[in-house]
Amino acid sequence: MTTPAAGQESVPPSRWWLPIAGIVVLLVVQGVATAALPPDPVTTLPLLPVAVAGFVLTVCSPVCVYLDRRYVTAVSDWEPSGWYYWMVLPPLTVVLAPLYLLRRHQHVGVP
Repeated sequence: MTTPAAGQESVPPSRWWLPIAGIVVLLVVQGVATAALPPDPVTTLPLLPVAVAGFVLTVCSPVCVYLDRRYVTAVSDWEPSGWYYWMVLPPLTVVLAPLYLLRRHQHVGVP
């Protein structure tokens, strides 16, 4: 790992948006599978790993937002709202995760 030269600021890592994108992908997979499969335990059991992964990513989302906010504010003029920390609540995750990625794309260009 290299250290920044004198007079240069260190830019935080930029990959903390990936877990938030993972939440969005898992929400879509879960939604499509729920709509397509009949609601019985045999057909929904294969979705258990998807649900567990979505839960873990949702619980970790405030940390990811915090770390990605550091990067976004360092490279753009946008400072993400503190409201994005509420992504940890599953009903709000459906709205806030895609919204965060959209706004990040508008200001940073990635994703």
